[in-house]
Amino acid sequence: MYETVIGLEVHVELKTDGKLFCKCKNRFGDPINTNCCEICTGLPGAIPVFNEECLIPAVKTGLILNCKISEKTRFDRKNYFYPDLPKGYQISQLYEPFATDGHIDLPRSGKTIRIREVHMEDDAAKLMYENGRTVVDYNRCGVPLVEIVTMPDFRTADEVTEFMEILRKDLRAAGVTDGRLEQGSMRADINLSVRKEGEDFGTRTETKNMASFKAIAKAIEEETRRQILILEKGGQVIQQTMRFDEETLKTEVMRTKENSDDYKYFPDPDLPYITVSEEFSRKIRDMIPELPSQKERRFSEEFGLRDEDAKVICRSDDVADVFEKAAKMSGLNEATASLLLTHIASSEKLPAPEALSKTAVLMAGGKISAGMAKTLLLDVSETGEDPDEYVEKRGFVRITDDGLIADAVDKVLADGDNAKAVSDFKAGKDKVLGFLVGKVMRELKGKGDAGKVRTILLNKLVGDIDG
Repeated sequence: MYETVIGLEVHVELKTDGKLFCKCKNRFGDPINTNCCEICTGLPGAIPVFNEECLIPAVKTGLILNCKISEKTRFDRKNYFYPDLPKGYQISQLYEPFATDGHIDLPRSGKTIRIREVHMEDDAAKLMYENGRTVVDYNRCGVPLVEIVTMPDFRTADEVTEFMEILRKDLRAAGVTDGRLEQGSMRADINLSVRKEGEDFGTRTETKNMASFKAIAKAIEEETRRQILILEKGGQVIQQTMRFDEETLKTEVMRTKENSDDYKYFPDPDLPYITVSEEFSRKIRDMIPELPSQKERRFSEEFGLRDEDAKVICRSDDVADVFEKAAKMSGLNEATASLLLTHIASSEKLPAPEALSKTAVLMAGGKISAGMAKTLLLDVSETGEDPDEYVEKRGFVRITDDGLIADAVDKVLADGDNAKAVSDFKAGKDKVLGFLVGKVMRELKGKGDAGKVRTILLNKLVGDIDG
């Protein structure tokens, strides 16, 4: 039995006005090569200057991931040649990253993923292939990134996907990044190996630049299958850099995997140490709002919501705010959540907390049915009408009187058009009961208590059989 071992390197583009070491605009979608300068393009003699604006979202990231923020941090040069890297090196942080030793909890998987480090670096340019030519766009060159490096704590694609979802939601909520996967502002490298349970780690491969949760899951599945097949045939997995082809759904070898020694890192001589004081870290911590992952956990614990319901409600700050206020007003957490979830699935307009609260009270108190509550909430969300007044004006009250319901049942059973359904039920075909309940509800103009309708109808039908 094989076990998959996975670690991630997640690259997150920071949401800043300028680039990491120059004043060029950090803006996606502008015409190619319009946001670049001698520093971006690595011209001789150009000297980088650290943009302090980038430190705020970077430190936010470290704090969100429960990392220790280093008091002193510095940049190093990572030397390699590639057409998208005009300097001939990338400015990164190997020796003294600004954040280390963090963790993030995965509530659905019940795991804690350790974060080895978070470091800053500048992005490379973008290569584009047009009409048989390779075009280089330097607009992305120098864009500020943080790279989040996890320990090899993942064992399944589901755990990786959960981690990426939480990370994206929390970083977006904190204003660190726009998190637009389709634009490449958040992408992951997957370090993966397989081993038989109880054995040491196997040889890992690195699948680069994954920017879709669905593709990440599929790439993990495929690379796991590929490595197991090699080992089952008596071969050895080679340390390689891979790519994932989203058309063939296969991982393919790009090149032999490099080690850090191959990049000949050394401290960047043009950039001084950066000092991050405890006071600065405290100020940044105070800027971080309650994060979606924290709010989901709180809603589950404080209001007793199911994890999935809390997740849906917390996707939007506005929806979460309406729920929290309404639930505190009504004291009916489950009814309020159920009503709100039904509402947002069919309407883009949120109800006021007061309207949601009053509607939940009317529904939970048996004055209106769930169907009535849905219609009422849709209407009052548009008109601003008070739910109590709405019910009073329209006679929008559920019929719970046993005598009125019994009269409607008798009328339905006496109707010749329903004779076959009645005889079918008496012959043991229980499925027709739903048809007869529907007939009674129509007789009561949808206002009947469905539970009472079913009970009274069943009693009368069984009584006829026994008689």
